[in-house]
Amino acid sequence: MRYGLWVAIGIILLALIGQTQSWLPGLARWTYDMQVRLTATGHAPSGDVAIIKIDDASLKALGRWPWPRDVQAQLLHTLADYYQVTLIGLDMVMAEPETNALQAAWPQLCQDLGGAQSGPCAVWQARLQPLLQPERRFTQVVSQLPVVGGMYFLPERGAAGVLPQPIAVQNPRQLALFPAAQGYGGNWEGLANALPKSGFLNTMVDSDGVVRRVPLIIQYQDRLYPSLVAAMAAQLSEPKNPTIEVMTLSDESGFQQLDAIVLGRILIRRTDQAGRVLLPQFGPAGTIAGFSAIDVLQRRIDVRQLAGRAVIVGATAPGLLDIRATPISPTYPGLEAQASLLQAVLSNQLAWSPPWAAVMILPVMIFIGGFLVWRFNRDGFIRCHLWFFTALLLLLAVSVLAWHVYRWVLPLVWPFILVVGLYLWMVLAARLVAFRQHRLLRERFGEYIPPQIVDKLDTATLQQGMSPELKKMTVLFTDVKDFTAIAEQLNPADLADLLNQYLSVMTEQIHAQQGVVDKYIGDAIMAFWGAPVADELQIEHAVQTGLAMQASLAALNLQFATRNWPQLGIGLAIHTGEMRVGNMGSRYRRAYTVLGDAVNVASRTESLTRVYQQTMLVTEEVAAALPNYDWLEIDYVRVKGRQQAFGIYILPANDTAAWRESWLQMRAACRRGDGHAALALLALCRALGLEDGLYHSYQTRLPEWPSDGVWSWQAK
Repeated sequence: MRYGLWVAIGIILLALIGQTQSWLPGLARWTYDMQVRLTATGHAPSGDVAIIKIDDASLKALGRWPWPRDVQAQLLHTLADYYQVTLIGLDMVMAEPETNALQAAWPQLCQDLGGAQSGPCAVWQARLQPLLQPERRFTQVVSQLPVVGGMYFLPERGAAGVLPQPIAVQNPRQLALFPAAQGYGGNWEGLANALPKSGFLNTMVDSDGVVRRVPLIIQYQDRLYPSLVAAMAAQLSEPKNPTIEVMTLSDESGFQQLDAIVLGRILIRRTDQAGRVLLPQFGPAGTIAGFSAIDVLQRRIDVRQLAGRAVIVGATAPGLLDIRATPISPTYPGLEAQASLLQAVLSNQLAWSPPWAAVMILPVMIFIGGFLVWRFNRDGFIRCHLWFFTALLLLLAVSVLAWHVYRWVLPLVWPFILVVGLYLWMVLAARLVAFRQHRLLRERFGEYIPPQIVDKLDTATLQQGMSPELKKMTVLFTDVKDFTAIAEQLNPADLADLLNQYLSVMTEQIHAQQGVVDKYIGDAIMAFWGAPVADELQIEHAVQTGLAMQASLAALNLQFATRNWPQLGIGLAIHTGEMRVGNMGSRYRRAYTVLGDAVNVASRTESLTRVYQQTMLVTEEVAAALPNYDWLEIDYVRVKGRQQAFGIYILPANDTAAWRESWLQMRAACRRGDGHAALALLALCRALGLEDGLYHSYQTRLPEWPSDGVWSWQAK
C-alpha cells in the first residue's frame, strides 16, 4: 500500500508541474474547443453588427469576383444612404486599380478621332469616363462615406500597396509587446489616400490549423497598426475622435507590461501580453445576421434590418477561399469571424484566460489530490467511485460558473488529469491488470468476426489466432459491377449512403454464415472462413453466403428503385486452399488478414465474372468439396501471374437440360484443343437456349483456341 501511496503522490506532483509549465497544449486546446462548442447558443448578444455577403447568389447575379468598381461603389452607397448603416468595414484588399481593354486602346481611338485636342475625342472621353476611369467614382464614394478598409500583414518580406495610418506610440518600448510582421499588402495608392482608416485582417492560426486568437495590434517597422475590428470599434465608440491607445504598466527598470488597449471609449483589458484576444464564437455560421450583397443592391431587404448597424462586407462563397477553421467549425467564414469579434468588443463579451489562473488553481489541486488519496485508501469500491465523480463534477461546475458569469477560460486540464489519474491508479489498476490482455484481444478480434463467435473465445484461443499460421481456409471476393459509372450518376452524399447500405447488407450475410470480413476495398469486399475459429463447414458456409448475397441484393435493388438509384450488379468468387492467416503488416500498421496463392486465385477468379457475365464463380476445389450442388464447369484457365491452371464452375440459374449435354461435349473438345469442333458445338448449344454470357465468352476465343486446351487470361 505504501508503494501505491508514493505513486499517488508522484501523480499529484506531476499534475502540479504540468499545470505550472502548461504541458499538453494540444489537450488544453481541445478542452477549450469543447467548451466553446457546448456553450455556443447560436444567438449573438445584440444586433449591433451585420455582414454583407459576397455569396454564391451574388456571384451568380453579378458575375465572378472582383466586380467592377462601379458596382462596388453602388453597394457601399446603397448601404450608407438607403439603409443608413453607421459604419462599413471592408473585409477585402484592393491592391491594384481596375483596368479594362478600353483604357489600353483609348490613345489610339482618340488619335483616330482626330487627336487628343479634337472635339470628337473630348466628347467621347466625357461619355466614356466611367470606363476610362473606373476607380474615380469608387474612391469618391469611400472618401465621403463612413468606411474602414482592409489590408494584411505577412510573416515574410514583401510589400504591396500603401500602409494605412499607424497608431500613435507613447513609448517606443511598447513596440516589442506586439507581434511583428515582415511585410504587408495594402490597397493601391489612390484608394489608400481616399481611405486612410484601415485595419489588418490577420488572424492567429495555432499549430493545429485552428484560429482561436486574433491580434488587435501588429507591429511593423517600429510602428503599430490596428486590426479592422479595432479600427471599427474605435470609430463606432468615438466617431469624432476615433483614437487607439496602448496602456502599459512599467517597473523601475522600465520593463513594459500590457495593461489595456483603448479603442475610442472602449477599454479592452481581456488580452494576452501580445495584445491578442480569444475569438468569440456565439454559434455556427449564420449566427451573426447576414445579408446577400445582391439583395442589398436590389433593395430587397427591409431597411429596419440594417438601419443603425455596423456592417462588414466580405466573401462567404466557398470559391473565394475566405474560410477559417475555428473551434466551432472547420469551415467558418472569415467574414463572420471578424463580425463576431466586433460584436463581442462592442457588447463587452470577450472571453479571457486570466494569466494568474494557473497559479491560483495550484492550492485547489493540492487539496483535491490529498483528499482523494485519503479517501481512496479508506473507503470501499463504491464510495471511491462516488468521490471520483464528485471531484469531476466540482471541477466542471467551477469551469461552467467561471465561463457563464465572468467569461473566464480556466486552465483545468491538469486538475482533471489529476483526478482521473488518481482514480485509475488507486481504484482500477488492480482490477484492470487481470483482464487487460483478454479484453484487448477480444476487442481486436471483434473488428473482424461476428460478436457471437467472439463471445465463445477464451484467451488462449485468441492468442493463438493472432499469431500467423498456415491453414486450409476458404476466401470470398466480391465487388460491384460498373461502380465507376454508378458513382458518376450520384452525388457524393447519395453515393456514400448507397455504398453504406450495400456493404451493411453484404456484411450481415457474411456474419450470418460465421465469416470474417477481412477488408473493404472501395465497393469490394474480401471475407474468409476457417479462422480464428476452425470451421468444418467453411466451404458450405462460403457458398451459402454467396447465394444469400445474390438474394439480398435483389431485395436491396427494390429499395434503391424507390429512390431512383441505379440497380447494382455484383460479381463474386470463392476458392479454398492453404493460406497464411494472422496479425500481419508493418511496424506502423498491422491487420488480421490472409495471404497466399489461394487468395490470389480467388481475386483473379472474381475478375472473370465480367468475362463470363456470371454473378458467382467457384473454383474446382470448391465444386469438388460440395458434390451435392448442381455445378457446371464453364472453363479451364490460367490467370495472369500463375502457371497452374484450374477449372471454374457456376450454379446455373435456369434449367440447363436442353443444352447441358452439348455443352459438356463442347467443353471436352476444348480440353482436346479442338477449337473448330468446339465452335460447332457452341452454335448447337446456342440453338438449344444457351445464355448470352457463356456464348459470347467463347465465340471470339474458339477460332484461336490453344492446342493444350487451356485458355490463358492476361488481364487481371
